[in-house]
Amino acid sequence: MTTWRVAEEPELDVPAVVGGVLLRSATAADARGLARVLADSDTTGMQTARRVVPAGGAGLSRYLVGWKRAGDYGVMAMDPSGAVAGAAWARVFTPYEPGDAFIAAGVPEMKFGTRSAWRGRGIGRALTRSMIDRTRAAGHTRLSLAVDSQSTAHVLLLREGFRVVREQEGRSILLRVIDERGSGG
Repeated sequence: MTTWRVAEEPELDVPAVVGGVLLRSATAADARGLARVLADSDTTGMQTARRVVPAGGAGLSRYLVGWKRAGDYGVMAMDPSGAVAGAAWARVFTPYEPGDAFIAAGVPEMKFGTRSAWRGRGIGRALTRSMIDRTRAAGHTRLSLAVDSQSTAHVLLLREGFRVVREQEGRSILLRVIDERGSGG
């Protein structure tokens, strides 16, 4: 009989204030906030929070449908009024239903963004570093994501130790090898 180990969310919920926002662990109730971040981060201008999460599991919705399933983890950046200022989260996909930045089975894929009114305050960097720490705590050794090759997020992620593993259609697939030391910086 095979015994499956279900990875729980790492216990890293030590609230921190960065750039005027409070960082906290993402919960099951945060799906709508995650959708808002995806819509606000969309470089095509075609997404809205309602369009990000249609009934199926295609496109961007695959990162949110059923949030928060076993193995999902993330961090929210909340403004002083309690509204979502940014978020970062990860989900593991299978080769049969890969995400945009699929590297291999067992490698979580991250999505992240800071809502436009909150950009330029170090929130994206704090979210990224938190996700590196959470990925390590969850027992993963790699973290991937796809970003626009010309975006400021691309530059930020390269500075945080991510490396380009492939380019496709104007997007870079990035990979961060997680070591046992701190998140760096």
